[in-house]
Amino acid sequence: MPRALLTLDFWDTLVRSRDRGASRRNRAALLARLWSIPPALAAQEMGRFGGRAHATLSVEDRLRDIARRLDRPSDNDALRDTARRLSDSLLDQQMHLNDWLLRRLPQLAADHRVAVVSNTGWSDGQTCRRLLAERSGLPQDPMQGLTWIGSDEVGAAKPDPAPFDAAAQLVPAGTPRIHIGDCSDQDVPRSASRWQTLLCQTLVTRPLPRPLPSRIAGCFATEAEFDVLLPRVLHRAGRARPV
Repeated sequence: MPRALLTLDFWDTLVRSRDRGASRRNRAALLARLWSIPPALAAQEMGRFGGRAHATLSVEDRLRDIARRLDRPSDNDALRDTARRLSDSLLDQQMHLNDWLLRRLPQLAADHRVAVVSNTGWSDGQTCRRLLAERSGLPQDPMQGLTWIGSDEVGAAKPDPAPFDAAAQLVPAGTPRIHIGDCSDQDVPRSASRWQTLLCQTLVTRPLPRPLPSRIAGCFATEAEFDVLLPRVLHRAGRARPV
């Protein structure tokens, strides 16, 4: 039986783009070629899909929405091929990886049930997993055996409870639940179901609310800080665990 359920955010916790502007331009160029439209128009249309509001849509669904707006074919092989290319364009981007946390994932998975809970962008879960497998430089795929829960798969984006509830189904009732993410808004589940959040500031430092909400159990930036914080939170969660 796992000691706890650990879920991790993907973007800005495990990986961060080095040049988001270049990534947006490359995606817009792919869309422009699909329908022979100006890159500026492609970028404008793709820009409508930022943030949580559209995180429940797959890449294909986003393209179909744009196709309807521009009166283009919305169900053909060219569109599906472009959706695949858009998702896979992630593999060509320059990234900052959270090397030490990726290295620790197999060890964490030996003691806990570990899953990634991510809001979906222009790359699907399959491509995100492949990115880590190819770039981590580790002898073992750091995502091997880990469950991926994407907002497009469950129909709701963090901090909605649905993605976290889906993760909670992986463990017996009463198992401590800890989410590791970078954002004090999106990575604190909107639920009263025994979740605690640890904020990771290795790849990005965001302003923190003061005082910290009670369900944010702490912050860390280094492996040493994590090694102090996680056992403390697990101990606290274990004592509060219902009998």
